Amino acid sequence: FDNNELVPPLRYGDTAFQQHFNTIASWGFNSVRLCIDKLNISDISRFFKSLDRVLCAAKNAGLKVMLLISPPMDDAQIQFTKTIMHRYSQSATVWAYDMMNEPLYFDPVPDRPKTDAIKIVNQWRILRDTYAPHQLFTIGFAEPIEVFEWDASLLPVDFIEIHTYHPLRVVNEMYWYGKYCGKPWMVGETSLPADGDSIAYNKEGIYMAETMSAAVANGAIGYGWWEYADHPYGVNFEAKYSGILDNRQQAKFDVASIISQFKNETPYRAPYHSCNYYNMLAYSNICIHGIIIDSDNGTPIEGAVIRGWNDDW
Repeated sequence: FDNNELVPPLRYGDTAFQQHFNTIASWGFNSVRLCIDKLNISDISRFFKSLDRVLCAAKNAGLKVMLLISPPMDDAQIQFTKTIMHRYSQSATVWAYDMMNEPLYFDPVPDRPKTDAIKIVNQWRILRDTYAPHQLFTIGFAEPIEVFEWDASLLPVDFIEIHTYHPLRVVNEMYWYGKYCGKPWMVGETSLPADGDSIAYNKEGIYMAETMSAAVANGAIGYGWWEYADHPYGVNFEAKYSGILDNRQQAKFDVASIISQFKNETPYRAPYHSCNYYNMLAYSNICIHGIIIDSDNGTPIEGAVIRGWNDDW
């Protein structure tokens, strides 16, 4: 974002949005999630003209766009949300709004009561119904322990968008969201970082194929990858090497063939989880015994999330 102009990051190479969107579409993806939640916008008119051009480039490539915006929790952001929704309310390119990225990590209020989260998301639904009635809205959920505050099964979103990365947990989290949250769901973010050295590029492709297949089996309505290109200045290994493109802007594996197979695949097996479902990180020195019951009627709660702590961690 340069002088209120949306531009591709320099690490993508000296190429315009149109070329990047064409590449993404050529792989077989049909949508992109455009993150504009961290922008410092000083000239709103210029910003929207710039966003118009980006959305036009996506349309030209045959892509739909999900817009991630800052959560409308204060007057300024609520007004911005009204403006952007009204502006694109008739757009066939914008298909959904992601109203908050990973509340587990980025909610400014610690230990938020569930009732408060429900009230906030109901207000977001009213905004959507009023200003963008033909589009959908969601929240990017980080992992199942988010249920203690931002409970996906109770929040009135149109669909659930999950972000899941840990190889020992990915399939388990797909299974849990698909079985217990009662809403359409998609994988919004996942990846296996590969640097071509300690982790071979083809491992990233294998991970994509296997997790796409698991997503189909567990009932996902979509699958998204984070991120488009490697980030040489990322804060850690995962942030640096999770892209489909390497630092030379070359694809690390045959993306198109994997996505083609995914699009033509029907569930060949029932929803499933991995053998470590009840102990996802394979701890051998921890055992929790107990019963989870509904406080209103004393009946067991199937699929309850349990988080255990010891004195130190």
